Amino acid sequence: MSDENPWVDQVKTALGDRAYSLNYSEGMQCRYRELPLDGATRTIEIFLETTHAGHPFDLTWLTRCTDDPASGIDFDLSAPANEGGVLWQAHHDTLLGFRGDAHAIPVFIRGYFLGRAVAARIAEQSKSA
Repeated sequence: MSDENPWVDQVKTALGDRAYSLNYSEGMQCRYRELPLDGATRTIEIFLETTHAGHPFDLTWLTRCTDDPASGIDFDLSAPANEGGVLWQAHHDTLLGFRGDAHAIPVFIRGYFLGRAVAARIAEQSKSA
C-alpha cells in the first residue's frame, strides 16, 4: 500500500473503506484527502457533503494518528464554527474502537440535524405563542 508503516496503512485503509461505503452504500457524498504532515501527526480529512442531502451546510471529519500505534487515533466531526463547531471528538487506542465510531457517524449526523430542526421548530412555536 505505501512505504510507511503497517499501522498508518491500517488507519488509512479503515478511513478509505469507510469513505467508500459512505459514498456507495449509504449515499452520503464525501471526499477523502490526506493533509500535509504536521510534525509527527498525519491527518486525513473526509469532507461530508451533507448539503446534497438537503442540510444547510457541510461537515468535516478529521482523523489524526502518528506512526506510533501507542498514540492511538483521534478524530473530530465538525460543523462550521457558527453552526456548532466541533460536534464530536473521540480518541481510540485501537483500530477496532475507531471503526465502531466511524460506522456510527451517519446516525450521529442524522441525529444532529434532526435535533437542530426540532429546536428551530420549538423556537418558532415559542415566538408565536
